[in-house]
Amino acid sequence: MPVRTHRQNSGPLGTEPPQGRLFSGPNERQAKNEIYELGRLLYILEKALPAPTFSLICSRSCREQYQEPAKGVGSMLRPRPLQERRADINHLKRNISILSIAERLGVTVRGNRALCFGGHDRNTWSLTFTPDKNLWYCHGCGKGGSNIDLVMAVLSLQFGKAVEWLSREYNSGTPASPSGTALRARARAGRLSDVERTHEHAHMVPDPEVYEWFVGRCSLGNRALSYLNGRGFTEGTIRHFGIVDLTDPRQVFQDAVRKWGLPRLMSSGLAVLRQDQRRGDQRASLLWWDYTILFPFVCGGRIRYIQGRRLSADGPKYIGLKGITKPMYNVHALSRLKHGETVLICEGLPDVLAAHQFGCVAVGIPGANSFRSEWTDSFLDFRVVVVPDMDTAGQRFGMKIRQSFAHCGKPVDVLRIEGAKDLAEYLSKSRERVASLQKGHC
Repeated sequence: MPVRTHRQNSGPLGTEPPQGRLFSGPNERQAKNEIYELGRLLYILEKALPAPTFSLICSRSCREQYQEPAKGVGSMLRPRPLQERRADINHLKRNISILSIAERLGVTVRGNRALCFGGHDRNTWSLTFTPDKNLWYCHGCGKGGSNIDLVMAVLSLQFGKAVEWLSREYNSGTPASPSGTALRARARAGRLSDVERTHEHAHMVPDPEVYEWFVGRCSLGNRALSYLNGRGFTEGTIRHFGIVDLTDPRQVFQDAVRKWGLPRLMSSGLAVLRQDQRRGDQRASLLWWDYTILFPFVCGGRIRYIQGRRLSADGPKYIGLKGITKPMYNVHALSRLKHGETVLICEGLPDVLAAHQFGCVAVGIPGANSFRSEWTDSFLDFRVVVVPDMDTAGQRFGMKIRQSFAHCGKPVDVLRIEGAKDLAEYLSKSRERVASLQKGHC
């Protein structure tokens, strides 16, 4: 029996039902239950099945009509208003720069042109951007479209997943201190400084040009060499990864402000606001305030991120760029692998250096909770071995990555290291273990 979606006295077809009721008549309860069960089934299937399989079961339009069920007994899955969805999508298309998206996706941009990510031509800069309209077009392969289409093409995502990616990437870049609410309150009170206005409106995006100048401004000193040599790393390995140390943060920051200006340093994540106890206000300074060893993250031939390792006992040991999404470390090494060869996914940067030193190809995830599901596509052609640290966080790290690959049907091995706290310590004890690791006998 057809379900009536309007009351007897409702307006023309397509108008909202009076008093916000979705159903009326004797079959109202049955219709509500059927829609709830349908939405709950779709939600369970989407979480349990790989994306390609779920796409074959139901269309994208059917999936996007329903949101995750609210917690609590008797909650109804309500369709999200079409106008609201369109408004959100139009907001993404208009307000997120297509150039910043291209940079975040690893596309090397020069002005408004780039080499096509499709790989059809490595010599011609055939991909062009129109920043004022947020559009792109490749004159070689004929593909083009909006910034959402760019995410879909580069990451091989469906429309809904591309929208989710954009929302997640550009909502996570909001600086935490001071909060936007606090800044706006101070602005209304007339106490907002020029530095704070710069911070409030900063658009946090990777800036390879600034990062490369910054790393070039530093060098590899004896203190960094001594520390890393003590961890078992040779000078050749250290220089291979472009590691440098920051010895005079104040002077480097002053040089950087003169070279690039404070707004650009803030938006690149290199500068932050800190409380000045003497003056009673906030002042901009470099992200790292004392001696720090710097690890550049190279992707597509450019530095996309920097992580620092402080040697002081007080405060955090590892500090990454403020508000910039963490990429994988040493991801460009995947381009040297052949189909079916082994790649290690390590928890942290030192394990990647150790694996390289002993002839293994490895990428590093900076943080036990930093692995992103869209990265799985980069590993589908290789044998994957996950190498977590031997602690509780490390075990969660290994489980999370295994589950991410399970959704796309890719089996992975998780290596349990016996007699060592991490891979760096494990490999430093015996070269025979390296051969065993590469053969999968560990």
